[in-house]
Amino acid sequence: MLADAFQIKAVRLEHRGHRDIRREEPREAAAMAAAAVAIAGAVLLVALYCGLDPFGHSPMAAFPGFEVYPIELSSWSELPTARDAEDRLQRAEIRFLNQVQGPESVAFDPQGRGPYTGVADGRVVFWDGESWSDFAYTSPNSRYWLKGEKAGTSDVFAILPGFPDNVRTNEKGEFWVAIHCRRSMYTHITSRYFRLRKFLLKLPIPTKYHFLLQIGGKPHAVIVKYSPEGELLEILEDSQGKVVRAVSEVEEKDGKLWIGSVLMPFIAVY
Repeated sequence: MLADAFQIKAVRLEHRGHRDIRREEPREAAAMAAAAVAIAGAVLLVALYCGLDPFGHSPMAAFPGFEVYPIELSSWSELPTARDAEDRLQRAEIRFLNQVQGPESVAFDPQGRGPYTGVADGRVVFWDGESWSDFAYTSPNSRYWLKGEKAGTSDVFAILPGFPDNVRTNEKGEFWVAIHCRRSMYTHITSRYFRLRKFLLKLPIPTKYHFLLQIGGKPHAVIVKYSPEGELLEILEDSQGKVVRAVSEVEEKDGKLWIGSVLMPFIAVY
């Protein structure tokens, strides 16, 4: 009898537990529905804010006619995977510190004099061995492909690991390419989905942070060398941006690389 009483009580408790579970299920469903409505409402408010930008907080507010367009890039799987594991550009020598601001371009004349460099205020300056002097320098050296089997056409020379800023040749006819930054998944996605890019630009996010997203989080340096046939020969990096950042020009002279950037107040030599 005692055993039967315990069994009956256990069954009653079990049934009571089922009743409690049944009561809790509608509550959980209602809470989830309320959360979904709240999230949908928040997304709608953000979309309306970005579409109207009522307070002019976005980077696009000063450019009312600004539009975005899709950018054709090579597929993510085609990007070269080569890396400079030693970050050799961190061993570059810093020259002319605080004497030139934003030396975007670096060049030497046919007599080996220089370097010449364009600086942030629009001048071209020349190093005469003792100081920098203002200099206006132009060169007629240009080459146009007018003949041959591919005359009038173009094809892909090389798929780059990032966005190029300048290309220079050395005495062997090899190409040094200055890479402003590596391609990131963020740039890959926003280049293809331009409406998403416009949506993000309408968010009240300072331009500085849009730039950091574009370059992968922090300024860094990448330089690549290609053969005349487009074969990757060498890659140099400062992945942390400790010495060199956002390379805009690389010029080879006497076995050394002269490196300029709009973000550096000096010229680096490697």
